Formats: sequence, structure tokens, C-alpha cells
Amino acid sequence: VHVQWMPLPVADAHWLGRWRALGGPALVHTVHNASAFHGERDGGAYARLLMQFDRLIVHGEETRSALRAQGIAEEHIALVPHPPMRLRSADPLNLGAIPDPKLPRLLFFGTIRPYKGFDLLIAACFALWRDGAKFELAVAGKPFMNIEPLIEQVRAAGFGDRLILDLDFLREEQLDAHLQKADMIVFPYRHIDSSGAFLSALHYGKAMICTRVGMFGSLKPSADGEGPVVLCDPDSASALAEAIRPLIGDLARRQQMGIRARELGDAMGGWPEAASATVRVYEDALARVNKREPTGKPQ
Repeated sequence: VHVQWMPLPVADAHWLGRWRALGGPALVHTVHNASAFHGERDGGAYARLLMQFDRLIVHGEETRSALRAQGIAEEHIALVPHPPMRLRSADPLNLGAIPDPKLPRLLFFGTIRPYKGFDLLIAACFALWRDGAKFELAVAGKPFMNIEPLIEQVRAAGFGDRLILDLDFLREEQLDAHLQKADMIVFPYRHIDSSGAFLSALHYGKAMICTRVGMFGSLKPSADGEGPVVLCDPDSASALAEAIRPLIGDLARRQQMGIRARELGDAMGGWPEAASATVRVYEDALARVNKREPTGKPQ
């Protein structure tokens, strides 16, 4: 049994305890982020569940190091890099629903949660607009926090016409339409281990601005010393603004960074390699089951 998410530790502990007590099946869990629930809830209960599994999969060295720091043995953790993904393609109806850019467009997409730094992004854009920068901000995704005061601040300052808002749960085709029409993509996260949104966006060939956290901070520069994305310090609206500023009016620079993003995606491997590595994890987990002792009656 391969578990991807454990959103309810009390319930998850119940069925994990039953399976462990009966001595069966091999249990594998993918730890997407070592900071459980992105710090929005107490992660202690989640952390206690990790040792119930025969093997843990992580997607990056940052997560593996964090788990080791929590006392989890190296041999318990398997590193399986996550390949880039492709969203379903937008049809003409999806594309027509998104207005064409009137100015260079910066896109923030995905669920909106505190750890993703949306408030920092609004502060950065607000500062740039007040300084005369001409660009649009598209926001595509469902908020899980109250963002209305931030949006109202932009409108009250007279920049509401620079906002393109699509604040709902969006299907892949809708996200694809937003990504096609963007000129730049921003990931202003306060913390992250790995990002599915980032991996989904690489093949679009758009300039990317990311904070220096998690997988973003570990991206290797090219032979010329320049990285595949523009990096800035986290938790700083001013640093974010200065990272965005040079791209706004420089089409050639945006195109160059877009090529680098696409090349990064091409170099990150594919699903056959990830599948083979995952099968090896399953085989190891099954071997561990043969050495596992039942813990008693199921709970």
C-alpha cells in the first residue's frame, strides 16, 4: 500500500495500527514536505506516523536531510526524484475564457495558502506599480486564506485593471490556458521542499521567479554560472520586487530565462526512471515485511 497523503493523523493512525497489528501489507509513504501541513497545523502527530511505514519516499535531498534530522534512519528513506508533469491541454473555449495580455503578464497559480507568500507578492507588485512598472498580475487558483483585503488594497490604489483574477478550483485545462498566456511565473513561497506547480510549469518555457527555498535553492547553475530561474530571498517583498523588475521590460531576457526553464525540465528525467525507482522501493518494502513481527490485536 502506497500512501501519498495523510491529512487526518488520528484516522490514519487507526488504520495504520490495524494493518501493522495484523502483520500485513508492505507500507510505503511519500513525504512531500518534511514540514507537515506546511506549518499550518501541529505536525507532531504526522511525524509519529512516519515510522509506521516500511519505506519512505522523498523527492529531494532537502526532505531527506530534514527527515534524518528528525531521527529517521538513512536506510528508511528512498530518494525518487519527481519528473516534470504536463497538464491537459486547453481547448479554444478554455483559451478564450482567459483575456489576452495587454502588458507583460506575471502569473501566480495553484492553491493560495499562507506559506506560498501571496501577501509578499501583492506587496511586491504594489511597490512596482507605484514605481511606474507596467505589467499585469494573473492569479489562478482557490484561496485557502482571506485574500480580499489584499485585493482591495490594489483596487483602492487604482491598479485594479492590472489584476486578472480566477479564484476557484481550476481544472488542468484552465491552468494550461493561464500558463500559455503568461510571460513570467512567480513562486514567492516562504518554505517548500518540492513543488508540483513548478514541475508542471517548466515545459512552457516561461521566465520563472522563485524564492531561495527547498528545491528552488538547490537548482544548479549552467556552465555560464547562471541558474535556470531568477532567485531571491524568501520573506522579503522588496527582494521579490527587485527579482521581478528586470524581467518586466526585457523581452529578450524573459525568452532567455524561458529557454533555461525548458532545458531544466528536459534534464530532470522522465516517468519511466521514476517508475523503476519506485518499484525498487516496493521490492525493498516487501522484503522488510518478511522480517516484521505483528504487534498484536488490531485496534
